[in-house]
Amino acid sequence: MRSSANVKIPKEVMDAFEVNFGVAVTGYINEPEIMGFSLVGRIYFDHKDRFASGRLIRTSDVSEFVERSGYLLAFTQTQSVYVLISPGSELLRLPEGDESAIRAKR
Repeated sequence: MRSSANVKIPKEVMDAFEVNFGVAVTGYINEPEIMGFSLVGRIYFDHKDRFASGRLIRTSDVSEFVERSGYLLAFTQTQSVYVLISPGSELLRLPEGDESAIRAKR
C-alpha cells in the first residue's frame, strides 16, 4: 500500500479496517457521495496500491451494494469492493423491507 505517513486516518476508517468482511476489500471510502452510477470520496488502505490514503477518488460504476457487519459494501463493475464509511448518514443505510436490497449474513 502507498505511504500515508502524513495523512491522519479517521477513527471510523480504522474501526472498519479491523472488521473481517469475508471478501477481499479493495479500499475504504470515507464520506462517499453518489455521482451518477459511481462514488466519490477519500480512499484509505487501497489494496491495489493505486492511490495514497486520503486521496479523493471516483470509483468505476457500482453494480451492487451489500450490507455486512454494519457497513455498506459497494461492488463495482471492475471487481473492486469498497467499504463505505459515513458516520451518521442515512444515505448509506439500506431501506427496510426493500426486496431488491441484499443483506449478507453477519
